[in-house]
Amino acid sequence: MDAWEAPIPFSTRDRVALSQPLEGEALLVFLVLNVLNVLDALLTWYVLRRGLAIEGNPVIGVIGLPGKIVLVAIAGWIVARLMPRSLIVPIVALGLVALWTLTGVILTTT
Repeated sequence: MDAWEAPIPFSTRDRVALSQPLEGEALLVFLVLNVLNVLDALLTWYVLRRGLAIEGNPVIGVIGLPGKIVLVAIAGWIVARLMPRSLIVPIVALGLVALWTLTGVILTTT
């Protein structure tokens, strides 16, 4: 295998799909995923700064919250191009995590 080849073989259809702009359902799920991801990152930053929590994700400890935002955006773009409906599960998960964190913030600051 050439050093520049992808370790996961993409079909010609997949390569064409990756080169096209996002639209319709793919664009919608990509945007919702990233809005929730940024919301989660901002809430996490807030609770960490206030000393209300500690970061339990070792990956975030290495790449930081900006790295998380970029990593999710890149992965989300690829998945939205190839299988947009599969992003429903991470969207629900990020929504629940953001709701959980926001609830904790409200309960500890009132």
